Amino acid sequence: MYYRGAAAAILVFDLSQAYTFETMQSWVEELKDKGPPDIVLVVCGNKADLERLFGERQVSRERAEEFANRMGAAYVETSARDNSNVQQVFEYIAQKIVGDSEKMELIEQKASEEADDATVDLGATASPRDPAACCGP
Repeated sequence: MYYRGAAAAILVFDLSQAYTFETMQSWVEELKDKGPPDIVLVVCGNKADLERLFGERQVSRERAEEFANRMGAAYVETSARDNSNVQQVFEYIAQKIVGDSEKMELIEQKASEEADDATVDLGATASPRDPAACCGP
């Protein structure tokens, strides 16, 4: 996972597949251990539309909310298919980050430092490429 300098993480699992919830839990543990200490976490139970349409659900809301609460994360049930609650996830994250002006200043400082470290040699010439090596016949 890449999380250096991350201000937020959205951890998504499939409500209709319990193993995805188990896998997602290990990601949260890794973020807590190795990620920024003040990272905003949102746990998303996705595919909520499947429960509404077909009654498919393997992870209860209570179980997911309890886990998110233990981790200090928000919990939201979403559906990428019908776009339910997707925007709310991003609005929540924006409010949490922008609401903390010190955190926003640190994020901007880190982004500026990373941008300063990145250089591109505009005078470099590209070597010709063999079209056959790229894409095949």
